[in-house]
Amino acid sequence: MRRLIAITACLLGLALVWGCGDSDGHKPAAPKARAVEPLDLALHLSPGAAKGQAVALVRLYSRAAQQKALDNRRKPQEQREKIEPISLAGGEELWVKSLRFVVEPLKGSQGLALSPGQGSACRAMRFPKAAELTLGPTRAHGAVYQLDAPDKLAPGSRIKAVLRVQGREIASPSRVMPDPPKNPGQAALRQARTARWLDDAQAMLAAGRELIQKDPAAVAGYWYQGLALEKQGQEQPALASYEQAWDKWRQSVKNQPHPEPPMRLARRMARLRAKLGLPPPNPAAQR
Repeated sequence: MRRLIAITACLLGLALVWGCGDSDGHKPAAPKARAVEPLDLALHLSPGAAKGQAVALVRLYSRAAQQKALDNRRKPQEQREKIEPISLAGGEELWVKSLRFVVEPLKGSQGLALSPGQGSACRAMRFPKAAELTLGPTRAHGAVYQLDAPDKLAPGSRIKAVLRVQGREIASPSRVMPDPPKNPGQAALRQARTARWLDDAQAMLAAGRELIQKDPAAVAGYWYQGLALEKQGQEQPALASYEQAWDKWRQSVKNQPHPEPPMRLARRMARLRAKLGLPPPNPAAQR
């Protein structure tokens, strides 16, 4: 009897060591599923007029939600995945106290961090004031900051935005501080872009008109002029400026067989036409 018990215990022990039919004596660990990052951060830079100055646009969005929405479009209705909106606390706590810019200067210089909540080298110019934000496939949020560090923000230095949200930090890809503008046209283009980020319609209008004067055949001047006029409530002149931009684009691609149209411009034109009670343009007249 004792011998039977001993044999049984021995066989049980061997079974525990060998597992259930695995030839190598144990089951391989299942690979861990790769975590999908629910939030992403983007950074865009526009150098200022003075040395060491820049305007930074930070955008918070969800790449995962955008990808799910794209995947859903390829699936039948019954197979589409439900996309839950992402909610998080916003306001000054998020955009001022939880964000910083990490500057990696040229070789031989010490890096630094600029925070809108500390000092005057970084100021939050415009950000969503809502206490709670919601993100999804078509909904993102952005904030604009003024950076001023003459001894650090030199052309060639690298900058990234870091945001602490929901108990962890997310970082944007690094951006390289561009060289100074090479000509007045490039300077006006940067001024127009910066004015748009800062929501300064008057400065954007002045820069757009300067762009038109420098290069009447280019689209950019009419585009920024239209944006500024629409911002000022001048909808009819804004539509006329957008239509000029559209004509300049058509002229620039007339020798291309299948040009890709500027959809942002097309949407602005369609929305203003509908608001003003105007019919859609005649496609034949645009050829």
